[in-house]
Amino acid sequence: MYWKEQRVWKQVLLPLNGTTRIELHKTGKVSGLKLHFVATNAALLDVTLGERIVDHITRIKVVDGKGRTLMSLTGQELKALNFYSEGDVMPEQYINVLGDVQQTTMFLPFGRFYKDPDFILDFGPWCGLWLEITNDATAAVFTADTLLMDIIEVEAKELSRTPVNWIKHFEWLTQKPSAAGQDIIQELPAEESIHKIMIQLDPDLDANGLPVNDPKIDTNLIKMMFNDMEKVVTELRPLDLMRDNAIEYGRPHARGRTLFSVANYNDLKLALIESMTSCRVDGISTADIFFNQEDSWGRFQKAVLIGPNITYIQWDAVGYGLYHTMMLWDSMKVQGDDLLELTCCGNKNSPGHIVIEPTAADFTLKTVISTLHRQGEM
Repeated sequence: MYWKEQRVWKQVLLPLNGTTRIELHKTGKVSGLKLHFVATNAALLDVTLGERIVDHITRIKVVDGKGRTLMSLTGQELKALNFYSEGDVMPEQYINVLGDVQQTTMFLPFGRFYKDPDFILDFGPWCGLWLEITNDATAAVFTADTLLMDIIEVEAKELSRTPVNWIKHFEWLTQKPSAAGQDIIQELPAEESIHKIMIQLDPDLDANGLPVNDPKIDTNLIKMMFNDMEKVVTELRPLDLMRDNAIEYGRPHARGRTLFSVANYNDLKLALIESMTSCRVDGISTADIFFNQEDSWGRFQKAVLIGPNITYIQWDAVGYGLYHTMMLWDSMKVQGDDLLELTCCGNKNSPGHIVIEPTAADFTLKTVISTLHRQGEM
């Protein structure tokens, strides 16, 4: 057996603020699709807002000819899933400068991880497969006709046998608290064999693109409970769960280059910054610049200019909680790679629930679930 990587689509033009639908091969045993995006900045971007390519990919879907959804994630969710599956953030070139080019790469897996030999999607049994990419970018963000995508297919060749199962990754539920102090309760799918559960606490932003509140504050609480909420499996503050994830998966890096005049905010895409380095790209000493944390959670940083004639700087940050995501359940971190099966084999764990006990209503809970399925089935 060997892996064949082939660029099956080159520089597909993605019209701004629209959906692009691409037909995939009708046959093949595929580990996943490597998606490489590139775009040219249209304006001096407001660095307090999400202006990376990944922030504007609002939906990545794979559907079959009957309209059934095999995959459905946002760009941020897929980027975070890649980190928790591979232990690293796939290549990203984030340059917040007028006329410069941004690039990012994501891997849409049909298994547990990149080139998983035991979980592969056989394209043959399906009535055709299509990849759908939706973006909400405007001409104020990216220059028209410059948002492009390459698709690289990672296919298993000369298999001795076709793996029986594949993994579906999808956004299960999206929900906001109905009011401050009102719990969010999400019931897990009882009949599925669950491989992963990832949650994202996405903060509301004000008119300037800054967070209204910090969703990982100590007064919020995350619980996962089984047996109709009688058995508590997880009961942690968001930041505690992020720190647990850092022990198991490592710490994500966020990198970029930003243009400055006097002072600006940067959304580093990390819930909390552990350490940060920067350098002047124009060759002047880094002593001319320092970063100070302007709020309690570190995701938005302010660079203050001391020296004159600054153009732009390059920075590298290490922290916790990429895009405010947290891994709540991962079968690969459980002894024996046990899947979460709430109703199987006499288990008395159903129904299972995720509960968020918040003190404010200014964030959205997004729950991503990965489930196991037989070839041709979902």
